[in-house]
Amino acid sequence: MADQAFEHKRVLAAPGAAQPSLPPRALQNGAVFYPRNKGSVSNEPSGQTSFYVNGANTSTYRIHSQAQQLADMCGTPVHLIENSSERPLRDFTNVLRGARSSSLGMQVEPSCGVLINAVRAELAAGREVLLHGFSQGGVIIQNALWEMAKAGELGANAAARIHVRTYGSRVAGWPKGVTDVLEYSHAGDKPAHIIERATGRGGKPAQLLERKPPSSVMLPGREHDFHSYLSEVPSFLVRSANSPEELAGQIAASIGKGRFSDAVHREAISVAYCCHGKAFLDALESHSQARGPQRTIGRFVLPSEAELPR
Repeated sequence: MADQAFEHKRVLAAPGAAQPSLPPRALQNGAVFYPRNKGSVSNEPSGQTSFYVNGANTSTYRIHSQAQQLADMCGTPVHLIENSSERPLRDFTNVLRGARSSSLGMQVEPSCGVLINAVRAELAAGREVLLHGFSQGGVIIQNALWEMAKAGELGANAAARIHVRTYGSRVAGWPKGVTDVLEYSHAGDKPAHIIERATGRGGKPAQLLERKPPSSVMLPGREHDFHSYLSEVPSFLVRSANSPEELAGQIAASIGKGRFSDAVHREAISVAYCCHGKAFLDALESHSQARGPQRTIGRFVLPSEAELPR
């Protein structure tokens, strides 16, 4: 229960300083993981803090490995809200109880209260919050936001500064105003199906319920593994749109806001080009600016057609 005493503190290295080395087993809740490839995001986001909440039944070492991979993929620091594991059966029971209601989730998962304190502090500081959750982590994120909504802490301005990405966790029913929700899952991922059914059974205040459903993107497969999901993020980005023009707009927005590292965005552009050809590139260029012979979105240089795989 030590999680409940956690006090959220921002820990960032000074500009130009070497990023601290974070040995996995020496860390505790609230640790910050830094990308190992410094400067891997051309349009590094300012005024935003990223958090990761892991799934159930996961060893401490694996949790830290997941947080590090997420930081590398995003190219920005990631603050860990560690969802501590107990016994497999107890963990599974806690997932179902938390999926039934946010108040039950608060009782069985101390990390939910930790996340509330962290999000509350960031919003009070005027910052945006990007929440990543894998499996049960998605349920914990939803419960934290519901508890804040019921307490009157998620007005339109606050809700608009919250962005959610879940992996292997299709969570039904988000608080009003929380509209930037992307759910990535495999079509045959059984835990994701269980979470979807359990969270969709109602029990949420209708007057506080967001009517716009989250954007749910599915790829073939049955794996329920966070590392597998992260490796497929470029494909998920491409699958989330219905036309080359819509896809170009989404990728351009992701690049401009620095949601992922340049490497992830370049791979997404390559996948999109393979799927849609020059129509996608022309649409993407319409969101860019000319800088000499190059086209850029912010400081990100778009690859030319000759640089992309055919």
